[in-house]
Amino acid sequence: MKCSRRTLLKTGALSGLSLACFPNNASVAKAAYQTHAGKIVEKIPTICGLCKASCPMLALKGKYGYVRLTGNPRSPIHAGTLCARGMAAVQLLDDPDRLKYPLKRVGPRGQGAWKRITWDEAVAEIAGQIKKAHAAFGPESLALLCGSSSTAFIRKFYEGISCPHIYDSSQMHSAAIRELGYGTVFGQVPDPAFLPELERADCLVLMGCHIGENNQVSQLKQVCDFLNRGSELVVVDPRFSAMAAKADHYLAIRPGTDTALILGWIHYILAQGLYDPLLGDQVVGLEELREAVSTYTLDRTAELTNIPVDSIRRAVQTMVDAGPRTVIMPGSHLSWYGADVDRVRAQAILSALLGSWPSRSMQKFDFAAQRKSLSFADIINQIGTKKIKVTAIWGQNPLQSEMAPYKTITALKDAEFVFACDVLPSESTLYADIILPEASFLERMDDLHTWDIGAQTMTGCCFPVVEPGHECRDPYQIVKDIAEGSGQGKLFPAKRIHNYLDDALTKQGSSLDSLKKARGLLLKNKEKRGGELQEPARLEDTGESISFAADIAETGMDFPTPSGKIEFHSAWLAHNGFSPVPVYEPPATAPDGFLRLLYGRCPAHSQTRTAGFTWLNHEVPENVLWLAESLAGQLGITDGEEVRLENRDGFRSLKRIKVKVTPGIREDCCYMTHGFGNRSPFIRDAYLRGVSDSALMSRGKVDVVSGTRGMRDTFVRLLRGGNGS
Repeated sequence: MKCSRRTLLKTGALSGLSLACFPNNASVAKAAYQTHAGKIVEKIPTICGLCKASCPMLALKGKYGYVRLTGNPRSPIHAGTLCARGMAAVQLLDDPDRLKYPLKRVGPRGQGAWKRITWDEAVAEIAGQIKKAHAAFGPESLALLCGSSSTAFIRKFYEGISCPHIYDSSQMHSAAIRELGYGTVFGQVPDPAFLPELERADCLVLMGCHIGENNQVSQLKQVCDFLNRGSELVVVDPRFSAMAAKADHYLAIRPGTDTALILGWIHYILAQGLYDPLLGDQVVGLEELREAVSTYTLDRTAELTNIPVDSIRRAVQTMVDAGPRTVIMPGSHLSWYGADVDRVRAQAILSALLGSWPSRSMQKFDFAAQRKSLSFADIINQIGTKKIKVTAIWGQNPLQSEMAPYKTITALKDAEFVFACDVLPSESTLYADIILPEASFLERMDDLHTWDIGAQTMTGCCFPVVEPGHECRDPYQIVKDIAEGSGQGKLFPAKRIHNYLDDALTKQGSSLDSLKKARGLLLKNKEKRGGELQEPARLEDTGESISFAADIAETGMDFPTPSGKIEFHSAWLAHNGFSPVPVYEPPATAPDGFLRLLYGRCPAHSQTRTAGFTWLNHEVPENVLWLAESLAGQLGITDGEEVRLENRDGFRSLKRIKVKVTPGIREDCCYMTHGFGNRSPFIRDAYLRGVSDSALMSRGKVDVVSGTRGMRDTFVRLLRGGNGS
């Protein structure tokens, strides 16, 4: 089950797909372009809008108008590479299923019956509904469900009118938990997309991180470089993932016990006195932490996690030996079992004990901000009971990104007014009263994007490759028109997106013209003042990257926490009614005959966003269900057999799914990739391809700190024959 790292790096097949990351591997796309393109006459810089990695691109336009996409070689953290999803994005331009003009519902919600209307009619109705609701019931009568690269301006609009219900699934299930976990320890929050610390690391720890399968290019490139140096890799995962195959230490953990494992590692380090002694004066709560983990001996940790004691010890000793050169990947999707902030906080504390923490150039945690848990279930309840009068769904498909979609459907059917804006007619658009056709990222300009890449910052934006097709419009113009129609035009003084971007770049001492001449990316070195690396004053103030306890002792620099130190015991959390130290909460147990359903990313798809891309469906047409070889033998299930899934509340998958019998997963769980099972018949090549994991999620524990519901407490049983029909 373990191939060599040399093979991995030579083929680029981290996920088992040869199209994962390298610029010449999207064979279908490349062949189609070379057949029709002719001579390349123009190279236009842009930024991919298919996932949050936001990779810089170059659009190569051929003599006859054909377009091929490749990575932008000017980016030092992407090195001209692009994933298969990015290369296949050209299919958006002539996708026959894309939204082409504004539509108004003429039948019951969900049936997909609309009539074509003008932009003036669509904007007037939306703006009128917002203005009326805001005046009569206040901003709490509005809700925005958003989640794509085009949402910056609609968010600005809703924030500008003080709407408290702005929900981004991607942000809530990842960044919100990471901010609370790392922010309350260090006062700063790492971005897992690119970690400058990894460039000098000797040990990398991945806990449930599916690098290579999530296929974020800059992150994947860093990890490939790390592996090429022969450094140590520790992987904790119930499933033998792509990265587990490259690990020096693979720990097949019992699902839901990750916090117990981390607390066991912390106990070992404290009990053995293996932490950096210089750290003592730079932290608060060391003794409280010692007391909190006192019962997590290696023997107890092994019992809780179902990992052998020797494996636990060897893994933590590897981290200790590397010390500050250990990087524990912060992770992206983090809403697992509830109590997720405690798990991520424990992970941050472990990093601190090893002398390794986020660069000081990272985002600062705002301890003064007023925080209120934002619950998707609460928003949906208010939509269904009409407390929320106007619901906007912008570039997001909550029927796939959140659990219990049947509850969302019921609420949307009963909603007062719903409008949607998207490129393709996803499931969620079926319940909208008005649908707005958005220009694809290849046809528009979005807000500026900034990457922090260690000693430099990189700023870029997407330039339109072609004019918007049909009657599609760019998001700035759409939002500006809605704002003006609802009496909030002052929020968008710039006449067009070009003016907005030029104004923003002028404040940074540049211009839109300069950015385009620089092939779409501006690189700026951080200035060095007083022994510290800092950004020029016209950009965001940042500080020196600090990774050793000795650095703090020498510079006397404080952390941006209330105490000015690393906080193992958080007075801020205690003040807000939460545990000041991480606490392990045992996960829910499976009913007899049921397995825990785990899920992950498919490297050939950006979840449901690329579900209709025929080139990508050619490579991965549907998902499969991983089932342990030993369990399959007991059940008499063979590889390739199709089964239907039923959860403990009686909800069944709409169709059958093929079983992948493998030794690479524990017996107490099964696994499928997320993003399949699309139920919109208007995206024809995606309709009912594979099975939706979200549709089987009917319950999950809520994290009391973040308010986000864990999504890995779903238990399913496999139905065969007549029971599965």
